[in-house]
Amino acid sequence: MSLLRTTRGGKSVDFAISNGGALLGAAPGCQIVVADPAAAPKHTKIVKSPQGFVLTDLSGGGTVVNGVKVKEHVLKHGDVVQIGSEKFTFTEKAAAPAAASKPAGAPAPSAGSAPAPKSVAAAAPAVVGGRRPLPPRPPHAHRSLSAEVVTHAPARKLTVKPGSVARVHKDHHMFALPSTTKGKSIAIGVGVGLVLLGGALYAISAQTVNSDQVKLKAEEAVKQLELIPESEHEKRLAMIDDILANPDFVKYAKEKIHPAARIREETKKRVDLEALAATNAKRFLDEYNTLKEGPAENFKKEWDRLYDTVKVLFEKFERTRFGAELGKVRAELKANMENVGPNWSDEIVKLSRDVSRMIAAGQFNTAMLEVEAFGTKFGEKNKDAPVELKRRLGGERDRIMADAKKHIEDLKKEAASKSALAEKRQVLEAARPFIKGLPEAEKLLDKAISEFK
Repeated sequence: MSLLRTTRGGKSVDFAISNGGALLGAAPGCQIVVADPAAAPKHTKIVKSPQGFVLTDLSGGGTVVNGVKVKEHVLKHGDVVQIGSEKFTFTEKAAAPAAASKPAGAPAPSAGSAPAPKSVAAAAPAVVGGRRPLPPRPPHAHRSLSAEVVTHAPARKLTVKPGSVARVHKDHHMFALPSTTKGKSIAIGVGVGLVLLGGALYAISAQTVNSDQVKLKAEEAVKQLELIPESEHEKRLAMIDDILANPDFVKYAKEKIHPAARIREETKKRVDLEALAATNAKRFLDEYNTLKEGPAENFKKEWDRLYDTVKVLFEKFERTRFGAELGKVRAELKANMENVGPNWSDEIVKLSRDVSRMIAAGQFNTAMLEVEAFGTKFGEKNKDAPVELKRRLGGERDRIMADAKKHIEDLKKEAASKSALAEKRQVLEAARPFIKGLPEAEKLLDKAISEFK
């Protein structure tokens, strides 16, 4: 016989473990109920295997065996299993060997040996009033909600006479079936009925629930829930669902688990919001950090778009674990745009229109000054200035110079049509104020004037 021995109320208590194994934990349905807040509802199971009885932890935190937390352990005689503060000693009792029958013709026992046992007939009590009294009943076994230990008395001599159910027989050590078909049927029916009745009574006793104990456990579970930080939404939701899924809590301690039911919907929304943020906010933050670490010009081009996006994400996911980082990015982008102003790529379009207008008015030097001011504003001379900025401004300067030279050639043709030399020179000199500061245009103008001497 294998059993777990513990001490409760100052008394030793044994829990027998059958080949079907046993389930230990705080749940009322366990074969061995452990009344300790540290015990999980289903803490440990013990099952029979070819290697012996195997203990398996179900709590997730490990079951202590001989002072060490284990996930799985093959029990040996003397092992100490601890669940919460309660300790159980695993014990394997060897079955008492059956007395060997004396072979026929065996020699009598030698002197000093134990005397031969008395026969059953000799040991039987005297007949009183024509009937032999029954032997005393065995002491009642210790019984609990979880397990049962039975001390067996010597087997009674039973048989079944034809046409009857089981009766006490004097000459046999076994329960014999009647010899008739009808008698056998009756005996088997009675046996099955007794087995079913015993099973029903055991099931009823095993399912008995202490409502006060259930309420205490429900109250403790809610206290444990309140200790979980509000930021750990997934962990809180998992514990809430465990509490609300406990049928004993729902039946016997509904008022105790009401706080968990009340926050369940809001907690579920927070978990869903965190999951959405983990996709959208994280993707944006990854893109932002990639652009920030890349070329500065590429990063600046995206400032407006990034700022519009982060404003929306911050409003939606401010209460998630990404809220602080989204707020930081929003502040960085806002500061960047306020300090630098508009991007050069947006402003250069306006510059090009202004240059065209000045060229049409013959104000070439004014147009060139506008280009130079634009280059200074956006750091054209800096070593890390964008190549595209330099290329575009260089194109504007070339366009101004080309149009200035064309304007001088047109004036030269106009001067040639004049009859007086002074008039010719006057036409050309009129262009000088508008090309001042453009060396190539000034040289071309001087050359044209010198041709009319």
